[in-house]
Amino acid sequence: MNMLSLVSKLNPSLQLHKTIMAIEDLNGKWKMGNIPFEHTYGRIPGEKEIRMWSIPRSTIEFLSFLAILQNAKVIIDIGTSAGYSAIWLAIAAKVTGGHVYTIENFEPKIEVAQKYIKQSTLQDYITLIQGDAKDVLSNWDGKRTIDFALLDADKENYGVYLRTLLPHLNKNGVVVADNAGNFRHLMMDFISLAETRDDLISHFLNIDNGLMIVTKRKSL
Repeated sequence: MNMLSLVSKLNPSLQLHKTIMAIEDLNGKWKMGNIPFEHTYGRIPGEKEIRMWSIPRSTIEFLSFLAILQNAKVIIDIGTSAGYSAIWLAIAAKVTGGHVYTIENFEPKIEVAQKYIKQSTLQDYITLIQGDAKDVLSNWDGKRTIDFALLDADKENYGVYLRTLLPHLNKNGVVVADNAGNFRHLMMDFISLAETRDDLISHFLNIDNGLMIVTKRKSL
């Protein structure tokens, strides 16, 4: 069964499919200007406007399926944007009996995400946390061991997020960083950490924007 067939099976009314399509349509249109630069809010250097920049569908379908294969129960999504990745990961969570915790610090995006998460019919599988991901992860409940984490936010802080995630990561847990191809130069701290730490195994997957997949190395 492919992921679109699974979407139809989970929500025969097609409401979930319609929500996914609506966010994809919004992705190329939504933008906000005149936002102070005290925080990048995911903007890359030289970018003045804030946009949605949802992850490509082919990438998130793969990651949703990967989370199912892992039987992931606790799923972290850093960078909610319009809720696109959270909804796709919630599809996996519904299959595995898990839950998605998606983190966003830009209030206008939170308002949009809340709307689409509710429309998706998967709101019971998603908790949207407002705040800086560094603070949220630093105060993470140690009893909720993380099985799967997606980084799709401010690239320059991916290394910080990985360091903060690792103590809470399940022994078979996976951390995936999007944009490891097109914005690799902005996330060299993360790349270096993933490729040089003896307790980690990493793999670069050259699809869409490029994915860096990281997991803990099993004891030999």
